[in-house]
Parts: sequence; structure tokens; C-alpha cells
Amino acid sequence: MSETDAEDWRGQTLRLTPARALNPRAHCDAPGYAPHLVPRDSFLAAEYKLPAGALRRAGLPERVTVLQVSCGGVPWTAMGGRLIGIEANRALAPWDGIFFELSRDSDFRAVGQEPGWLLEIRHGRDMLLITDYGADTAVTPIPRAETDSATGARTYHATGARDLRVLIQPTACIDAMSGESYETTVTITLDGREYHGCGGPLP
Repeated sequence: MSETDAEDWRGQTLRLTPARALNPRAHCDAPGYAPHLVPRDSFLAAEYKLPAGALRRAGLPERVTVLQVSCGGVPWTAMGGRLIGIEANRALAPWDGIFFELSRDSDFRAVGQEPGWLLEIRHGRDMLLITDYGADTAVTPIPRAETDSATGARTYHATGARDLRVLIQPTACIDAMSGESYETTVTITLDGREYHGCGGPLP
């Protein structure tokens, strides 16, 4: 895989559920999952011809959990068909000569005031924006997030019946009404109108 092809996967989403395994280019209905705990160095040497100590910088423990995904009783050969666990919310996905690092998505909620609004991003479902204290509602599919590698800011831009852009910046924010602290600052543009507020993981 070329560096350009690898970069195309940046920011993409992999979903592994009991009903479906899904990435942007492949899916499997009713997948199977088989986790195995193996010694890191001997596994990497046998499977990928990597020397001892390889990938240690990724934070792999000495014994790693390898999750093999199957489809129809045979290994699923798409991106995400095998995961190597780093910790609870991080894993490596080896595919086509590249080890991609994955992190678990959290559903996201943001709020703002004057006028009051609420945004929810539910991964695998949709983006929901309620504005003007409930007077207007916009629901869109979740577009691919564009991530600014310099600042860590993420942008979701959905077009269609409504034009909805969500900018999530990793800067602390305090809600003007409740005084509650959040870990991100959020700017939303809906059909040309801007809303400002704060957000964080959805409980």
C-alpha cells in the first residue's frame, strides 16, 4: 500500500458488532469473533516477520489480545479483519503492509445557549441537532470526519436537505449557563447560521 492509499484511511470508521462488521469498503453480515491471548514478540515474528521489539513504540504489552474476525466461517480479509489490542480503547489493525492505529469512538454531545441548542453524534446512527429551544431539528447521516493533524480539530460536514457543519476543537470550554466544564469547544453552522458551545463524550 502506498502512503497516499494509507492516508485515505485516516479518519475512517470501523464498526464491529454482533450483527455486522463494516468498514467504508467492505462489510460482513453475522460475523464471528475469536480473541486469543498471545506472546507479542513470537506472534509478530511468526505472522509478520518482525524482529523482537518491533512496534513496542505503539505501546503493545508483552502479551497481546488478537481478535480475528470471520465471515461465513472463513477469515474476513478486509481492513479490520484482525485487531491487535494495545489497551482497552486502542488497537492496531494490520492490513496490506501497514499497521493502522485505531481508537474507540465515543458518542458525542454538545450544548450551547442563546438560543439554546443540543447536538448529538451517535456513531453508527446519525447526527442530531436541535436548535432554538426545540423549534428546529436537523438529522443527517454522519459524514467522514476531517482531522487537522496540527491542532487535533475535527470537522464533520453533512450536505443534503440541510447543510450542517460541526467543528470540534480540543480546547477547554465552560457552558455559559450551567458553569459545567467540557473538554472541547464546538462551533456549528446550520444552513449558514452559526452556533457556539461546548461538548464532550455522551454518557
